[in-house]
Amino acid sequence: MAKVNTYNDSYQIPQLSAEKKYSGEKEPQVLISEGDVLDIGEKKELQAITYTKTGAFKYEGSGEVHDQIEANKMGGGGGKTKNVFPDPSVIFPIPDNKSLCFLKNIITQPNIHVGDYTYYFDSEDVHNFEKNVVYHYEILEDKLIIGKFCQIGLGTKFIMNGGNHRYDGFSSYPFHAFPGICSNTPSSISLGIIKKDTLIGNDVWIGYNSTILPGISIGDGAIIGACSVVTKNVAPYTIIGGNPAREIRKRFDDKTIDFLQEIQWWNWSIEKITKHSENLTTGNIEKLKLI
Repeated sequence: MAKVNTYNDSYQIPQLSAEKKYSGEKEPQVLISEGDVLDIGEKKELQAITYTKTGAFKYEGSGEVHDQIEANKMGGGGGKTKNVFPDPSVIFPIPDNKSLCFLKNIITQPNIHVGDYTYYFDSEDVHNFEKNVVYHYEILEDKLIIGKFCQIGLGTKFIMNGGNHRYDGFSSYPFHAFPGICSNTPSSISLGIIKKDTLIGNDVWIGYNSTILPGISIGDGAIIGACSVVTKNVAPYTIIGGNPAREIRKRFDDKTIDFLQEIQWWNWSIEKITKHSENLTTGNIEKLKLI
């Protein structure tokens, strides 16, 4: 097997033509040849490459080992660059950047669920995320569920159901929480003030220092302005902001929103997403309709 050394944040493939090993009867659909550059998003030394008939390859090397990464054919002609989107199981997908993480890989609490490729930014420590999910007690069984491809800004806080107090009586003080003579006072659970799970859709952008209250549902593609306090559900592809947060405008017309909800691009394969990423980010709906 050929040895592949680091080449800027990428890997240059040397003299592989005589050493290619294929599995199966057919040659791979994507060929990596001498002089090509492979971007895999992490610095490590590759020690082995094995090609497969599907155009994928396996590699082994120092650091984390990813069993398989698919090489995407980008452009044409010789000396092509094979771009591979970062593996969703990697904690830090951008080389030398410890301020941005794929969030699901640092979650330790069983009642927090995060989808692939959702990231959290924190210039101090990305592990602060769980510290900012407050009043989250397992006994209440409420969950924080975050979809795929969300972008969560520094200081975002999620207030969960454990922070709720009854306020329809003359006092909001939680007497039941303390042992002793007042322990017979009805609890928050028995009073029925525990709300539903907190649900964040897919491709949601939550701005700096925002706060999400218990039981809130935020739809796909919504944008939460910096320092917002979200007290009500947010419809898909809606921009909100303020304290309390209010709707600023819809991102698109209803027909476009319906189309985006129908195709659910975040559920495509990562190969299909990266292939059409330009159309997704520029809003080229005509080309997306041709898929």
